[in-house]
Amino acid sequence: RSLATMGGSIALSGALIIACYGCLVVTMPCAIASNALGATLATTASMLVCLTLLPACLVAAPGAFGPTNLQATAGHQLVDVEQHCTRRTAMLGADAARPSSEESLWRRWANFVTWRPAYLSLLICALAGTVPLATRLAGARLSVKAFQGMSQNSPVLLAYNRLLADFPEQAAGSTQMHLIFEARSGLRDGIRTTDAFDFACEAGRQARALAENATVIGEPSLLSVAVLPTGGKTECIPWESLLASEPEEIFAVMSGRVVPPAKLLLDGSEAQFGAFAQQFAAYQKKFRWMWSKSVSEDGRAMLMILQLRWDAVSWRGFHLVEALRESLRSLSQASHTMSAVELSGVGVWQDFTVVSIGALPRALIFASIVSWTVLALAFRSPIASTKLVITVVLPLLWVYGSAVWLFGQAGEDAEANAPGMHFTVPCATSMLLVALALDYNVFFFSRALEFRRQGLDDMEAIRRGLASTGPLITCAGAIFALEFSGLYFSEAPLMRQAGFVVVLGVLVDTFIVRSMLLPAVLSIGVTWNWPADIVPVSGQPNVQDDKVAISQGAFNF
Repeated sequence: RSLATMGGSIALSGALIIACYGCLVVTMPCAIASNALGATLATTASMLVCLTLLPACLVAAPGAFGPTNLQATAGHQLVDVEQHCTRRTAMLGADAARPSSEESLWRRWANFVTWRPAYLSLLICALAGTVPLATRLAGARLSVKAFQGMSQNSPVLLAYNRLLADFPEQAAGSTQMHLIFEARSGLRDGIRTTDAFDFACEAGRQARALAENATVIGEPSLLSVAVLPTGGKTECIPWESLLASEPEEIFAVMSGRVVPPAKLLLDGSEAQFGAFAQQFAAYQKKFRWMWSKSVSEDGRAMLMILQLRWDAVSWRGFHLVEALRESLRSLSQASHTMSAVELSGVGVWQDFTVVSIGALPRALIFASIVSWTVLALAFRSPIASTKLVITVVLPLLWVYGSAVWLFGQAGEDAEANAPGMHFTVPCATSMLLVALALDYNVFFFSRALEFRRQGLDDMEAIRRGLASTGPLITCAGAIFALEFSGLYFSEAPLMRQAGFVVVLGVLVDTFIVRSMLLPAVLSIGVTWNWPADIVPVSGQPNVQDDKVAISQGAFNF
């Protein structure tokens, strides 16, 4: 009987959770989608266990229920309940068939929360609280710090902080951005041309100018075979000299009037420089070594390194990546012979961050649409499914708005005092909260729908649904919140933030949404909650169904 009563709700809840995590799988980057896929498989396994293995184990081991006289006690209780319901119905009428849950705490609360002044006040307060939290969340800048997931006492982070404190201008300059220049198919000699070196030089100038505008400490520097490693400005290395003759070119190089061209440094001979042969040989050796490290074997690609003196894994660094990519894109479109791209660890992290943050709203909208469709088909009531989805999505604004208010806004720089909520926290926890809220809502509304099918009036069905599911859902939510509260003791800020969000979300859903908001929302337009073929109100519940509910302790807590 328990499996027949709860099996449909378990299957529906499992299907909704699988659908929600499936939305993350198809919309989020692989790192987050893989976790969502694991949650999907775990939910599928749990649902199958609840529907198959658990009932089989309980049937195979009836002694697991406890004392051997439990069955006799249950049978005796059932007989008593049957006699009780029949006698009260015959003597006092339909109202007397209502069990003693009228006097229980949950029943009193159900009566209050479905009282018109009460549920209208609750809805007004809910909307009033949503506006400021949603506004704060809409303008939030999430943290992207790479070290936020590590313990503050980890050896790596302690060493990094010590390095920054002792050598601020040198240690913070470990960030490198790589610019890759490629010759198009029409350029026969590859990068061994004037066009290629002029293109690389102009790209280097623009990259350095952008980096200087974004710099918070030190000066950026460039490293490439197309530029000289000098400070202050970008001095280019030409491929060929513009002088008329080779002797004149060599004399200009030796006198220091011009920068030695790359072709001369690669193919020139020491004998050409006479007394300066030794200096030229040393310079040529370094240049050839640089060429071997920064030019591809086929000679059609060149690498340029932009060295920064600050940690670019920050929003300031992300803005620099975007500006740099736009600059290279414009240069590539204007050139018929060369193309350029940016590739760096900062760029990869920026892509992952921006894609994840941008895909999360789409995943939530997709999950809401899928959930609404499944609920509408399961309950055959579009209005009820809309109310259930609204009471799931709305608390997300409260939870994450509160988290942003508590943890603050992330700064532009990686070293900002207010780290803010890390962007992986909503990506990892939002669908968990949605799935959990849907699970609780399904159990509540399924129970209310059962009572309505028994012939109870609309408001009475909602009240009994809340009174009967209140103890179970409250206990489950409290246990869930207690389990995740252990994350508060983590030394990693990221874990503490995730623990706060999950625990707050579970408590909000358990004690506010399901206990107050959902009954209040269902009380508005209550006759539209049910499917079209719902039985008319009979004025009294079906005695047989009421008897079963009482025997299971559904109304007594």
